[in-house]
This record gives sequence, structure tokens and C-alpha cells, in this order.
Amino acid sequence: MLGKVKSFIFGFFACLLITGTSAYAMEPTMTGFYLRKITYMFDGIEKKPPQGSEGFIYQGSIYVPLRFVSESLNKDIEWDDTKSTVWIGKNNADDYFSHQIPTRVEGDLKFEIGVANIGGTKYSHRGYKVSFPEKGNQGMLQFNLAGQYSKFDGFVGIDDYTKNSTALGTLKIIGDNRELLSFMNLKGGDQPKRFEVDLSGISTLQILYTKDTGPDLTIDIADAILHHK
Repeated sequence: MLGKVKSFIFGFFACLLITGTSAYAMEPTMTGFYLRKITYMFDGIEKKPPQGSEGFIYQGSIYVPLRFVSESLNKDIEWDDTKSTVWIGKNNADDYFSHQIPTRVEGDLKFEIGVANIGGTKYSHRGYKVSFPEKGNQGMLQFNLAGQYSKFDGFVGIDDYTKNSTALGTLKIIGDNRELLSFMNLKGGDQPKRFEVDLSGISTLQILYTKDTGPDLTIDIADAILHHK
């Protein structure tokens, strides 16, 4: 049995995987080096890496594509060449969106900060969960960012708590009164949608939520990160 599984970061091969380029820096004739089909299972679900980044076995250890594994676990990955550092998940220089406190709340919504479950996926970091009662249909959360962030990213979707609701949701991200991104017809049971928004120079961030007529609905923003400049 193989003794260990390594997520590798060494030399040219690791840099290629981090940047997404498909190539091998090692010759297949190297002693103890084996290319074979490796199946990757995440919580019982098979996922396949990009062609050319399937991983390999070398001297009894399994080497896996770091970017593919990280993103399959819903983790961002970033290479800092100046510090020779790989960041997986949150960079210490960034802030989780769930740490932000709204400076203004409007409408029929009720919000809480908690673990998000979207489309059968549980997110490890707390997110914003916005709920609407059956008779409520719109609301807004406002945050003062003071222009200190460059990017906002994460996942959006309907919380599994209301996955059977027939209602549809809409979420819009507004920066300094300008629409930056919108998600329409969010439906319970659908897979989460990843988003990335440029916040350069943005002082005020607003999240607008809308629910059409129908039963209760909860819209989540999960594993969201505010990236400092």
C-alpha cells in the first residue's frame, strides 16, 4: 500500500499546475515514475482533473494536481512568487465577508451568519444567509468598504433548508450605486454559482435580494472573501 499522499509543490511541475498549464517536467522513463489512471473521489463524487494534469506515482508516493484538488474542495489557490508561497483558501491579507457587519438593512428580509449548504455542498466558512417569509419579497444589506478592497468572490445559491421551495430568487451586487453583477432565477436544489467582482475604488457595497411570489426562501452567499488591495 502506498505510504502517503502528497500535494506537491516543487520545481517547474508545481508551477505549471498552479497556473493551469498542462505539461510534465519529468520524463516517464525516470526510475520509480509511473503514469497510471488515478480516480479522484470527493465526498463520494468523482471529479476529473484537466487533461495533462492527472497526477502520477513516484517512488511509492502519489503526487496530485494541487489546483484541481484545491478547487474541487472549493478552495482558492494562489502562488506568491516573491515569497515562494502557495496560498490555499484564505490569504491572511484578506477578510471573510461574514466578518462584515451591515451598516444598513432594508426590506422584508431576515439575515444570519452561519454555515451555508447549497446544492448538497457544505461550505466550511460561515456565510450570509438571507431569508424571506412567504409574504416578503425584497430587501437590501449595505456595507461600508472605504475603498480598501480590490476583489470580492465566493458562491451564491439557494440554501438547502429551502431547496424544495417553488419560489425563485434574485441577487444583485451594487457598488457605489452601480450594478456589478446579478444572478437571476436562483432555484432551490441547483448547484452554487461562483462569482468574482472587481471592487477597485468601491466605497459602498450593497447586496439586493428579491424573491418572487411563493413560499419561504433563503439565499446564501458562501465562502465569500474580500481581497485587500
